[in-house]
Amino acid sequence: MQRTAAAISKGLRERTWHAVRSVESALQRQLHILNTQLEGAKTSLQQFPEFVGTIQNRLSASERLMQSYNPSAVLKRGYALVASGGRHLSGSSGLTAGDHLEITMHDGIINSIISDISNDGTTKTDPAGQARFA
Repeated sequence: MQRTAAAISKGLRERTWHAVRSVESALQRQLHILNTQLEGAKTSLQQFPEFVGTIQNRLSASERLMQSYNPSAVLKRGYALVASGGRHLSGSSGLTAGDHLEITMHDGIINSIISDISNDGTTKTDPAGQARFA
């Protein structure tokens, strides 16, 4: 009976030792995975300021581009918006002498009446023959 109890005790110790080693091995593998993830996170955090700087540069470039397309900025460079009858114009076709124009410049709006239109060397003149301003 003592032998049986000793054998059982020895068997339990061996199984316990193997179970402890198995758990220890699993924990070491898990610890290795966590350390690898931690190193990756550290690397990402170290690169984060550079990433933020890149994003800030892109935003600044986008802001400058948007400002360059801002109609007010375009007008300040000497361009004007010309409208007739509530429609913005991109050319003189469809206009005739006597039509009213609204010319928007960076510092104000000019209302005028077309006295003549020159297209490809030909001129259309207002019947009165003179320019008039509203």
